[in-house]
Amino acid sequence: IGKAIAAEGNNIYLRAKAAGLTAAKIIKRSNDAKELQLTAKQLDVVSNIIKQFEALPSEEDKFFEYCVKQYKDVPNFTLKNYGL
Repeated sequence: IGKAIAAEGNNIYLRAKAAGLTAAKIIKRSNDAKELQLTAKQLDVVSNIIKQFEALPSEEDKFFEYCVKQYKDVPNFTLKNYGL
């Protein structure tokens, strides 16, 4: 996970994305190798997490735009609360 983070340089968004994706892949790979026993539900969740991480844009600005659209109707969601 550390190598995946370091490979993304100083971009905090890409580093976080790489860390999450790598962690989920390690869990899935460990299950596939019978080193870790996941329930069918847990395996489904991990597989969906991997798909979601892989679907995230590689550009931080596009991720920001996605989040603004996704959370605009959440009560009390205000960009200024996040310094944006």
